Amino acid sequence: MHTSRSYACALALLFTCASPAYAQRAGEDAAAAADDAFGTSVGNESIGLYNPYDARGFSPARAGNVRIEGLYFDQQVELNNRVSGGNTVRVGISAQAYPFPAPTGIADFSLRLPGDKPLTSVFLGYGVYNTVDAEVDSQIPLVKDKLSLGVGARLTRYDNDVDADNTGFDAGVVARWQAFENTEVIGFWGREGGDCCIQQPVIFTGGAFLPPRIKLRYFWGQDWTKEIYTNENEGILFRTTAVDDWIIRAGVFRSIGWNDHNFGDLVSNVQPNGIGDHTIFAQPRQSFGSYSGEARATRVLTTGQVRHTFNVNVRARDVQRYFGGADVRTFGQAAIGIKTPLVEPV
Repeated sequence: MHTSRSYACALALLFTCASPAYAQRAGEDAAAAADDAFGTSVGNESIGLYNPYDARGFSPARAGNVRIEGLYFDQQVELNNRVSGGNTVRVGISAQAYPFPAPTGIADFSLRLPGDKPLTSVFLGYGVYNTVDAEVDSQIPLVKDKLSLGVGARLTRYDNDVDADNTGFDAGVVARWQAFENTEVIGFWGREGGDCCIQQPVIFTGGAFLPPRIKLRYFWGQDWTKEIYTNENEGILFRTTAVDDWIIRAGVFRSIGWNDHNFGDLVSNVQPNGIGDHTIFAQPRQSFGSYSGEARATRVLTTGQVRHTFNVNVRARDVQRYFGGADVRTFGQAAIGIKTPLVEPV
């Protein structure tokens, strides 16, 4: 097994201006929310050219250019839709007025902020591969105009292209506290997981020929080669305009994911009769986690018809990863397309 740990801290000064992004459950319309064609996602809808993982051939998420409500977030695992109201990709001309732009583009996630009216929404869906989805989201005002809570959960069950059963869940909570007239505190927690991605064996022929035909939508691998995963994101944000001509924002976030199992199933040197050498790779529990955050002070000055925005910010992160320790076992020869159960090795 390997352990890696990295730290980063940055202090930046920049003249620019920015405005926060908000999203509400009742207005989940990506087309209406989009300011441009570069990429906007709201709830289950997406529109535009780009997304947080693909912008002009780059990945803002892989490059570390992810924000939550405009604040730096070192994303290790995706935010689920119970806490995230959507995202906007800031790239090219759309990033000119955005604080601290990046060449890869910036993916700015908005939180699903609860409002001041009771609301519950339910979604039921059925789709390809016998996919069944059930979602419920509620916003609950606890103290009028002061404190509100958003909660939600989702369960899903689906077959994939090899007709194997997969299950998943996600849940989340977002709390919004209007501490004073110009001061707001937001906290969130989101978790998702499941068992999925069972490994249909990958076939490699022993020469320049096609293997025998096998039955479509039929799983002939091992039932124990499933991936079991858990992802979790949580954080707290603070913002105030109580100080004259100053906007103060701060956020601290934690993002972590665990993979209890990972497998690779191979049948190599397959001959024209469909017989080949069977090998399975297994990886033990791995985890990828980080703490990150940003504090920013923004001063707005107006002289005549010119508006100046002065940003001062500090960012930091602490990343820790556990990985490696893979094991490989050979199981002799196997016939492709024929299910032959094997006992899982230790």
